[in-house]
Amino acid sequence: MSMSGAMCPDPDEKRPPGESRIVPTASVLVCRGCCCGRESPGSAAKRLHAMRTAARSLPKGRTTVTDCLGPCSDFDVVAVRHRDAGQAGRRLGTTWFRRVDDAAAERIASWVRAGATGGAPASLAAHVFDPHADGTLSVTPEHEITVSDRVADEEPDVPEAPAARRIAAATERALLRTLLSDPGVGWTVGVEGAVADVLLTAHDRSVTEDGHRLAAVDHTGEIRLDCGVAHATWVLHNGPTPLSVVLATEQAPPGRSEVSEVGGVDEAPGSAVFDLGVPGTRFSVVVDEPVLAERLRRHQGRQLSAVVREVGPHLVCASPDRVVSTPVARALVRTPIPPPGGSSPTGSHTHLLPDRLARRRPLPQQRSLPDGWWVGAVAFLDDAAPETVDVVRHWG
Repeated sequence: MSMSGAMCPDPDEKRPPGESRIVPTASVLVCRGCCCGRESPGSAAKRLHAMRTAARSLPKGRTTVTDCLGPCSDFDVVAVRHRDAGQAGRRLGTTWFRRVDDAAAERIASWVRAGATGGAPASLAAHVFDPHADGTLSVTPEHEITVSDRVADEEPDVPEAPAARRIAAATERALLRTLLSDPGVGWTVGVEGAVADVLLTAHDRSVTEDGHRLAAVDHTGEIRLDCGVAHATWVLHNGPTPLSVVLATEQAPPGRSEVSEVGGVDEAPGSAVFDLGVPGTRFSVVVDEPVLAERLRRHQGRQLSAVVREVGPHLVCASPDRVVSTPVARALVRTPIPPPGGSSPTGSHTHLLPDRLARRRPLPQQRSLPDGWWVGAVAFLDDAAPETVDVVRHWG
């Protein structure tokens, strides 16, 4: 599959006699994941309407609203897949856009309306990007998602929250062991704009159990679950398909509102730990570099956004371990912090986006839980082994 700025054949170019004419068409995928289309729903609906109308003007053109397109380090992501409706199965490429505002949406719509043949216009150059620089694929040639058109296009088109089914306490422990033992299960801990994604796929991965605590770890990070804390576990599903497993507590998530030094950790004697002041969770860095530690001490009591502007480059260079925790879960990430505009490393990684934190919103799975319950950790089943999915389906 070709990437950003894919060039498509001119539909009117000369072809050998008898060859079918290529009909220009496009499939527009509009992300509505954790960070897309939610800051201003009215404006997001306007952008969606423009792109949907443009796609409908093409033969077999379509618009798909997705829950997540994958490159979560950015927001308001749109992918335009150029397709050849005249020759079944032929894919001509995907062009990716990020930070699609009202003006960019109109330009994308005009390009799509013209058939999306050739590269995206120069006026969209600032929005074109390649989400696959790290070697991963968010949209594969076989990727298809059912289109969900609303009757009124002016309505914000955000997917319904998945249904939640609480599992019996007697089966929870065995279910969690199964999830931790599957290298295809990814874990997320945190809030919107400040999360740890724990993806333990390395050869040195191991699973341990100690009393109420269960853990999985490799050299990139670890996820620890504390079943001794009062909590409940839900399976979120779309019909018969389980999507994720959520551990939740009735205790509101902890979190400071300012940077503060909170002591050390047993795993890193002599290191200093600084809570970065993320509302709704504990997002800390384990610092063993004296210069960075001293700089953070000078900024204690300040808001994270101000501190990151001044200390952020040093944090990226030093790449200290990050710890994100809730009452029921603790995620540790050891991989390097990517620079601004860089790609997240393979395996466990963190996202810290101060501009998102002003929204003070939990993870999207919160929408599926009953009132009074708070997301503590989420296990995603996208790449889980079939037998793991069967276990979740059976118990959830």
